[in-house]
Amino acid sequence: MPFTYNLVPPYTDLARIRFYTGDSDPTNPIWDDTEIAFMQSEYGSYQMTTIVLIQQLISKLGSERTFTADWLTVSPAQALDTYNAMLRNYRRQWNIPAINGSTVHTYRPDSGNSAPPNYSQTQQGQNNQYDPNAGSLGGWGW
Repeated sequence: MPFTYNLVPPYTDLARIRFYTGDSDPTNPIWDDTEIAFMQSEYGSYQMTTIVLIQQLISKLGSERTFTADWLTVSPAQALDTYNAMLRNYRRQWNIPAINGSTVHTYRPDSGNSAPPNYSQTQQGQNNQYDPNAGSLGGWGW
C-alpha cells in the first residue's frame, strides 16, 4: 500500500489531494496512492478528486454505528460534521456546485412541436403583457 506525501515545490496533485483531505499521516492513511490516482483519472482535477474522496469518506462514516460501553462512547457524528463542513467549504472555494441542473422542454404528443420555444420574442398578434382586466385567460389577454 504505497503512501506518498511530499509538500515540496513543485506541488503534485497527489500532495494537494492529501493535504486538502487531511490524509497526511503515513502510519494511518485513509487512501493509498493507487486509489487516489484512480479517482483522479476518473474525475480529472485535484479539486474534483478531493470533493469526491471527501464524499466517499462521508459515506463510509455515515454507515458507522455509535458504540457505547460503560463510560466510553464512540460516535462518528463529530467527524461527519467536520467532513461535511470541509465539503461545503471546498465547494464554495473552488466554485463546484453540489447540484447541476438543466432545462428540458416537454411537449404534448399532439402539439406538433419539436423545437424549444423562443422566449425572447413574442409571436405576432400576441400580447405578453399582463392585464388584469383582459378576458378569462387569467389576465394574460391571449
